[in-house]
Amino acid sequence: VTVASDASRQAVSEVSTTASQMQELLKTANKIGEVIQTLRSTGFSQNDGIANREMSKWTGNKRDGLNVGDTLVNAPLCTLAMDETNLEQVCDFDGITVLNFGSYTCPVHRRRINELLALFKNNQDARVQFATIYIAEAHPVDGWKIPGNFREDEEYTGDEDDFCIKQPTTMEERCVVAKRLVESKNFNWPVYLDTMKNTALHAYNSWPIRLYMIENGKVIYAGAQGPFGYKPDELEAALRKRLARM
Repeated sequence: VTVASDASRQAVSEVSTTASQMQELLKTANKIGEVIQTLRSTGFSQNDGIANREMSKWTGNKRDGLNVGDTLVNAPLCTLAMDETNLEQVCDFDGITVLNFGSYTCPVHRRRINELLALFKNNQDARVQFATIYIAEAHPVDGWKIPGNFREDEEYTGDEDDFCIKQPTTMEERCVVAKRLVESKNFNWPVYLDTMKNTALHAYNSWPIRLYMIENGKVIYAGAQGPFGYKPDELEAALRKRLARM
């Protein structure tokens, strides 16, 4: 009986180990799949010349933005009603401000918006506020164009001409595209426009997408450069950890 019991325990242990290994393999496969999907969506495989040119134009080929512990860098902004404000005023809040930098033409931004909306819904906490800073387009048709960029989005009409979005050259044009993002993705938190000097974009090296958290005028979470460093789940973990200590 003892021998049989030992054999049974060993068998159960081996099955448990195999199941655990399979879970890890699935996680790895999912991560690889996400990387491949992101690479395809960004268009790197289509024309590296365009990709390199646009990355250089908007980021100076730098990956770093602000770091945890850095002081908030102020930048002029506008509301969607075209009223002037600034980032310091946006973050003038007795708690944590989650800053989401992005644009409508970034497919990774659109694909992960639901994660942010769920995070917002699950954190109806008086100590947390959310804001999107709408920056320069990632993939306008007159820049780093991605054919069929919107084909997998719910709002896609089947007509590519309906999604012929150029890089805005005025605040009014940027506002139109930002409102389109809000309406299409049901944003229910404030959205602010970076100016045409792209001050916020450059100060936070936030192109094409990036996440930050600000508290008491200091950076308490600094996401890596998008698209690969754009991780709402990582931000959520950092937010929960901070709230637990408040």
